[in-house]
Amino acid sequence: MYGLEAIGFFNSQQGEINNSPQQTFSDVAPGDVKYKDQNGDNRIDEKDVVKMFGSSVPRSISVQSELLIQELELPLISRGNDQMESLFLIAQQSAL
Repeated sequence: MYGLEAIGFFNSQQGEINNSPQQTFSDVAPGDVKYKDQNGDNRIDEKDVVKMFGSSVPRSISVQSELLIQELELPLISRGNDQMESLFLIAQQSAL
């Protein structure tokens, strides 16, 4: 997941908003979220988007299916995480 890093809220027009990097996606008013200028170009835009939450929030996926060939049943299990690592297990069972 990617997004802009929030660093607080704007308190005043003259004290903060006028002296902060320009937010290019909307007009800013006191009370709005203040974002970090990641690349130092004095603008808040798509170039300031960063990976959110880092790798400390693992996300995983699991897919299970079966392949039946005549009397042979092959369960297929695939597991992975947000780093696209996968493990494939194939077990062989005979049909009843």
